[in-house]
Amino acid sequence: EKQIHFDGPNPENSVINHWFAAHMPGHKKYYFFAAWNLYKRLKERDKFGIFDKVKPSAGSNDQALIIIDGIPLSWDYLLSAQSAITLLEKDESLLSEEKIVLEIGAGWGRLAHFMTCLNPNLHYVISDIPLTLFVAQSYLSKIMPKKIAYNYLEIRGKRKIDRELLNSRKGVSFIGTHSIPCITEGTIDLSVN
Repeated sequence: EKQIHFDGPNPENSVINHWFAAHMPGHKKYYFFAAWNLYKRLKERDKFGIFDKVKPSAGSNDQALIIIDGIPLSWDYLLSAQSAITLLEKDESLLSEEKIVLEIGAGWGRLAHFMTCLNPNLHYVISDIPLTLFVAQSYLSKIMPKKIAYNYLEIRGKRKIDRELLNSRKGVSFIGTHSIPCITEGTIDLSVN
């Protein structure tokens, strides 16, 4: 009675409701359900077999990992898979062909990591503000050290960024958004934002 009086007359918004009908907001079950739901929907769309080809990175936060169908998954991994499937539905050649992809606003580089694991022939250019580039560059250098082509400090002074430069070293390159105008026409095959 005291709890009902304290919580008010609406049991849907009360602590008592969590005793028998739902978990408290922020409970891990909600995260699991959201991830499970997204995974199942992506599996229905995945005609490319990306879940067999790209596994979550070893650097994933163990707190964020959940096991679905025996696979350790994280929300970042699922969002990357969703973006990859969307891109592949538009251009399946991203699975195997040598292409140069520019992502503007890539954050820590989760999609770059996913796509270059899916297709090692991609040259992926991450463009963002310098602070974000240093985060992405530092993290990706740890989880995929052999796939770093040009770091931000190497390429920031270039007045011309063309196919020849980018194809001279395969992998992931980091450029500031202020360097986008230095990319010559016809260099980028796909731009992602």
